[in-house]
Amino acid sequence: MESATLECKITPIKSIITSAFEGWYYDQNSTEIMLSGDNFITTNGKLVIKDPRRIDSGIYSARFNLNNENTKIVYNCQVPLKASPLVLNLPRSISYFMDNDANITCMVLGYPMSTVTWTFEDRELQLSNRYLLSDIGGNKNNRLTILKVKYSDRGTYNCTASNGIGFTSSKVILLRVRDPFEWLYPLVGLIIEVVVVGIIVIICARKERRRLEEITPKKK
Repeated sequence: MESATLECKITPIKSIITSAFEGWYYDQNSTEIMLSGDNFITTNGKLVIKDPRRIDSGIYSARFNLNNENTKIVYNCQVPLKASPLVLNLPRSISYFMDNDANITCMVLGYPMSTVTWTFEDRELQLSNRYLLSDIGGNKNNRLTILKVKYSDRGTYNCTASNGIGFTSSKVILLRVRDPFEWLYPLVGLIIEVVVVGIIVIICARKERRRLEEITPKKK
């Protein structure tokens, strides 16, 4: 798409004496931002967005100041810019220690906001008192929380986002579950190795002593 054009027109009302266009605003994280810059061309009630991206999708407002004989009215004309969802890249894998809580979040661009569905090892994820879904950044069910992860939770998780516009988008991530005592295993292995070597040294020393005793003539 080379450009997107949004337009808002006000129908004349007899009680309104004057109307003035103030500007275009974008609602970003519940904060209104007045649009300016080379990518945004604004005229009276019309907005042209050059080279729009998914991150530009959302609700835009054309603001007008209306006046009658006694009252000043600020009117916001809202126009949506829609885009199909895009799940941002996830790390290839994440690791959690056993019995810790794991969080996997799928951040999604696009408008309207998306609903996310999850699978585990290519099967629909069965929610329980350990598998919880929550909403992040306006999207629905895009954070998966696994309480007190177990070895059985290891595997590939897939999140798929859809908002009714165009195609769906999905990403996969591998969850690894680690033993909290794994740092001990190399130490235990080293200790066992030292003990075995020590035993071998003692056995060899005893054999050598016996051999020497056998070949050494006894004094009369």
